Amino acid sequence: SDSLISPPVSQLITMKTEISFQSADHTFRIFGDLYFPDDFNENASTLLPGILIVSGSGPLDRNGNAPTMKLNTSNRFAEHIVSSRSAERAIAVISYDKRGTGKS
Repeated sequence: SDSLISPPVSQLITMKTEISFQSADHTFRIFGDLYFPDDFNENASTLLPGILIVSGSGPLDRNGNAPTMKLNTSNRFAEHIVSSRSAERAIAVISYDKRGTGKS
């Protein structure tokens, strides 16, 4: 049924920000994306729970892509979780490029 189909993610997520952080030994930076719900108020004093997507084995970027396969599994998962209103509270999601992939 069409009523079960979600609207396009671009209509649900209004906040996706690229982030980066220094490695513990300060030899490289890790880059990724931080997804917020469309109605999140970043100036509010409330805490927002989050999910960190940790990719499987191999050279996967923040979107779950390998050099020879573009699957976009991580960003699809992140967009689904952030846009889902089944949870009582909003949730943020971070996905990142493994070292040596993407911008990391």
